[in-house]
Amino acid sequence: MKPARWNRGDAFWESCQERAAYSWLEKKRMRAKCLWHLAYVYALLSFDAKDPRLAVSLANASLLAKRAGRESLAHRRMERALSIWSTVPAWIEEMHIARRARTSLYHLRLELAHWSTYQANLRRRMRNFADETEASLQALAGGRMPTHRHFARWRGEKPAIKDDTRKLLSACLLLADVLVVPEDSCYKRLHSQTEEEV
Repeated sequence: MKPARWNRGDAFWESCQERAAYSWLEKKRMRAKCLWHLAYVYALLSFDAKDPRLAVSLANASLLAKRAGRESLAHRRMERALSIWSTVPAWIEEMHIARRARTSLYHLRLELAHWSTYQANLRRRMRNFADETEASLQALAGGRMPTHRHFARWRGEKPAIKDDTRKLLSACLLLADVLVVPEDSCYKRLHSQTEEEV
C-alpha cells in the first residue's frame, strides 16, 4: 500500500517530537515527557501499522519507560518498534517522492530527463538513514549507547518538501537520543543555537 500524502496530523506529530527534544535540552523535563507521550498516543491512533514514525514513537516511549524504571514495558515497546522498523525497506520502495523545486532551467530539465535515476538515488540515501536508525534501535534495545547522532542532525537534514522522504527522515532523526546521549559538545552547541534564536 502506498503511503499517504502529507497532512496536518503529520505536521502535528513532527512538531511534538521536535519540541519535546528541545524542551529536554532546555531542562524542561515534564514538558518534554508530555510532548513525547502526546506524539506516541497520536501515532498509535493515527498512523498505519507499518509507518516508521510509529516505530520511533514506540522507541521514544520505551526510553521514557526505562528512565521511569519500568523495564518490562520499555522492553515490550522497543521490541514492537524493532518489528515495525523491519518493514521500513519495503516502505521506502513504495514511498511517494515529490519533485523538487529547481533554481535553474538546466537542473529542472535534468531532473525531468532522469527522474527514475533521481528517485533511485534518493531511495538509496533514505535506506542509509534507515540503516543507521536500525543500528541505534538495536543498540538501545541491548542497553548500549547508539553510535549515530539523530536529533543533532535533524535541523540540517529536515527537507523543505513535505512528502514521504520527510516522514522517513523525521522517523530517523527524531529518535529521542537526547534521553541517553551524554550532553556532549554537539548537543551543547544545538542547545546554545536554540537559545540564540529565542
